[in-house]
This record gives sequence, structure tokens and C-alpha cells, in this order.
Amino acid sequence: MRYKLKTNCRNTPQIAKATASVTGFGNAPDIWRDTLGLSVEREHCKEPEDVSRVLPETVRGLVKDEIPVADIVILMPGSRKKPVWPM
Repeated sequence: MRYKLKTNCRNTPQIAKATASVTGFGNAPDIWRDTLGLSVEREHCKEPEDVSRVLPETVRGLVKDEIPVADIVILMPGSRKKPVWPM
């Protein structure tokens, strides 16, 4: 049995729109949860090795700005089998 989800419970509107803009899926459906969240910050790394420097710096900056770690979402290209940055 399949159910149609009427609310996107995982992503804020900002995350869903940013993801849609880089994945090529077009506009994200307008089924957001009530939480708006902060604007999306994008960090671009020219080389995969740069992620090891940029990611910790970015997370430390967010934590310094009193963003709870549990509220930080990191989206990266790749897959579980072939991640851009070792997990």
C-alpha cells in the first residue's frame, strides 16, 4: 500500500528549493513543514580535498553563531557507495 505524503516533514522550504535548483528536478512542490529555518549557505570546493577544510570551518562558524548541531544539514554530491568526502 502506498500513501501520498502531503507535507515535507524533513526539509525546510529553503533546503527543498536549494536542492531542487541543483538537482535539475525543477521547482520543489509547495508542501513544506511549518518551520522556515535559516537561509541556505552554499560552499563550493574545487577539489574534493578542500571539503576537509571547508566543512569543519563552516560547521564551527554555525555553532559559534549558536545554531544547534542537530539543526545543521549538510548536502553533498556523491552517494553512500562513492561519497565525495569519506564518512
